[in-house]
Amino acid sequence: PRIMDGDKTKGYDIVDAYTGESREFLRGAPEPEKADIGRYRIKKETLIKGHELLSPEQISDKKVVIIDEVGRLELEGNGWRNSLEYLIKVPGIILVLSVRKDFLEPVKEEFGLANAEIFDVSKSKSQDLSDTIINKINFNHNT
Repeated sequence: PRIMDGDKTKGYDIVDAYTGESREFLRGAPEPEKADIGRYRIKKETLIKGHELLSPEQISDKKVVIIDEVGRLELEGNGWRNSLEYLIKVPGIILVLSVRKDFLEPVKEEFGLANAEIFDVSKSKSQDLSDTIINKINFNHNT
């Protein structure tokens, strides 16, 4: 989630959806030249923990994996790229990615997601996405 300080974005955290544990991920860089992406620095220990959460050992019993968000970092070979490349190949898993419109086509092309279902969150109801995921879980469970 986005972390706010009044009306300004202070940074972003990652959350383990299964445990609710939250960790600082991006925080404002003290100087622009020290930023890793945009105006933020990446907390390296959190990136490592995120990759651990997305590892084969951790997701072996999961039906759904959500990564919010995939974009510039992954297209440049950083961020969640290594985990994403693995997860795309896992049979039976439902992979939910949030991708900004500017990066949608490059992400689809780079990761071979031509057949992905796309939901425009500005035009879709969250219930539609939830229903789709639940239906896919039920379908995968029954086949």
